[in-house]
Amino acid sequence: MGDRASSLHRPALTRSQHPIARLCHIASRPWSKTTRSAAMKAKCFVMAGALAGAGIAAMPASAASAALARDVVSEAVSSASMRRELALSAPQLSSAWQAQRLHASQGAALRARMGRDYAGSWIEADAAGRYRWVVASSGAGRVSLPAGAELRYVRHRLATLQAAKARLDAAVAGKRFAGVSRDLSGLQSWYVDPRSNAVVVSIARGGEREAADLIAASGADASVLRLEVSSQRPQPNVSIFGGMVYFRHPSWCSGAFAVTQGAVPGFLTAGHCGQPGKEVWEKDGESVLVGVFMASQFPGKDQAWVRTSIFWTLYALVADYQGGFLPVHGSVEAPVGSPVCRSGGGSGYQCGWVTATQVTVNYPEGAIYGLSQSNACSAGGDSGGAWIDGLGQAQGVHSGNASSRADRSNCDIPQDQRQSWFQPINPILLEYQLGLVTQ
Repeated sequence: MGDRASSLHRPALTRSQHPIARLCHIASRPWSKTTRSAAMKAKCFVMAGALAGAGIAAMPASAASAALARDVVSEAVSSASMRRELALSAPQLSSAWQAQRLHASQGAALRARMGRDYAGSWIEADAAGRYRWVVASSGAGRVSLPAGAELRYVRHRLATLQAAKARLDAAVAGKRFAGVSRDLSGLQSWYVDPRSNAVVVSIARGGEREAADLIAASGADASVLRLEVSSQRPQPNVSIFGGMVYFRHPSWCSGAFAVTQGAVPGFLTAGHCGQPGKEVWEKDGESVLVGVFMASQFPGKDQAWVRTSIFWTLYALVADYQGGFLPVHGSVEAPVGSPVCRSGGGSGYQCGWVTATQVTVNYPEGAIYGLSQSNACSAGGDSGGAWIDGLGQAQGVHSGNASSRADRSNCDIPQDQRQSWFQPINPILLEYQLGLVTQ
């Protein structure tokens, strides 16, 4: 603790001089799949949105924030990263963000006006690659939409789909007895998909009978269900090998956004990464104490927060694993179809699209409810990491993915077949009474 305290009086370092910044740059280079290389990549200790450590804590908070705002944080970084990861042109990405802003500003009011006819909304590209906000209606009447939005008529209203999903949730959440209740391991996930106007149920190959059993037991309306067969399996993204993002021996995870509970600093992470009272360390072997798990839930939810000591300085940043950082401005939820990226020590910084919300995922440890889904890739060690959109809005905490690989990666799967999941951030903040650190 003496060394940590004395570091507060060291000369301030520039971004290029800072050892964490240099290590982030090194870690972002191509790396092999060996344990040693993976461990080196993970040594950029990023509480994905909360950079912490003796060196960066050396700068006074105000000076550090100003310097990082000038040198590191810019919307250009976000744009460049997303364009690279998603292979979009600048006009295409701009149109996607414009559609997202339209949803954020008018979505709630439009849903209220449409009432029971509302059938969901999402963002999608037209034939020319330009993005627009699509609003679905199950009614026959005309709806006045803002410029840039498109109305689409469908059969089922959103409430009907949500009711069917709720019945599936209730059926799988019912009391079950090992050796007596039917096995449900073939059931992977289910969610309301406004784009297909159905409840999509993902099952393992050969899991059709288990799906039929669950549907029959739930009483859900089978006419609104659509089965999809997947060769992958859901699993939390935690790895059991040495590295440094943060450790709860013998495993390691990534951290998410910097938060506070009153005057108490901390960061968000995944619930399966640790239980309340468990200590978090900078390196394996209990080297430097980072903090302690204050609250954790898994299964049911996959969320937790870690209290850090006063010697760890929190920043409203997310590492892009290219030597730069993205700003955190808020936590407005992005709709289905929005571009989104995730940051974590397992696979670095990866981008994709929000493909579903309110997803139920049936992990081996139990079902998790209310997750959001994306086709951005992820891997072991990414658990607990940050999901953020291009507008600087925090989206959630990484939970897991569908993969059949031993290293828990789905980065080799075609993007249109990938499933990665995150716990939305706003319910976590509300439940734990936390404030998100923002710029």
